[in-house]
This record gives sequence, C-alpha cells and structure tokens, in this order.
Amino acid sequence: MTMWTCPKCGRLFTRKGQPHSCGDYSESSFLEGASERSLELYERFKQELGSVAPFVLAPAKKRMGFQTRRIFGAIDTLGKDYISGHLVLNGEFPGPKFTRVTRVCDTDVAHHFRIESVDYFDEVFREKLELAYKYGG
Repeated sequence: MTMWTCPKCGRLFTRKGQPHSCGDYSESSFLEGASERSLELYERFKQELGSVAPFVLAPAKKRMGFQTRRIFGAIDTLGKDYISGHLVLNGEFPGPKFTRVTRVCDTDVAHHFRIESVDYFDEVFREKLELAYKYGG
C-alpha cells in the first residue's frame, strides 16, 4: 500500500490529504511533565507492543499514536499514576480490560483502557494488542 507523507509535518497516512492536527509534535513533548509512574507504564506499553510487532510512533497534539499502515492504538492520557488509551479493532470485544467500547465508524471500534499497574499486561491484553496490530496493518 502506498503511503502519503504530509509535507508540513512529515506524518504518514494511507490517504492523500488526510485531515490531522499538523504540527511539530514529538514523543518527548508528549511525555513532558509526566510522573515517574506514568512514564514506567508508558514504556511498558511500548515494550509490550514491540514484542507483538514493529510499529511507528505517530505523535499528535494530545496523544501518542502507534502506527503500522494506520494508527491501531494510542495513549491518550498520562495521569499521575496511570495511563489511558485505546486500541482500534474491527469489531466489539468488550471485557474486563476495557473501560468502554465506542464505534468510530462502520468498521472501526475503539476499545478504551486505563492501566494503573504492570499487572495489566497479561495474555488477554496481549491478544487484543495483536488483534489491533493485525487490523492496523
């Protein structure tokens, strides 16, 4: 699949002219001011994703996206002692790992989570990471 790169910010997209928050965003600016605990959980989330498959960081104005062909998940909030985010799947998979499930469009369903402990990262969550990665790829 051919990717389009925004000429202003350098972000990759699957469609030419994809609307987005164009800006000079980075992982370091996203993490600025984060607590030690939320940084630990964020790094663990990245580690878990990296063990599933390779991805590209897609920083945006208020969140950190994780992308293959498209963004398949994101960290939306770095709280004092937690992180929250979502995975994009092509169906509804409610369960104890998700705080809510919302339909974004006909095919995309956001599965929202809140992680307060490294114990959250188990086989059940890894399975959902793999599903999101496959859907995003």
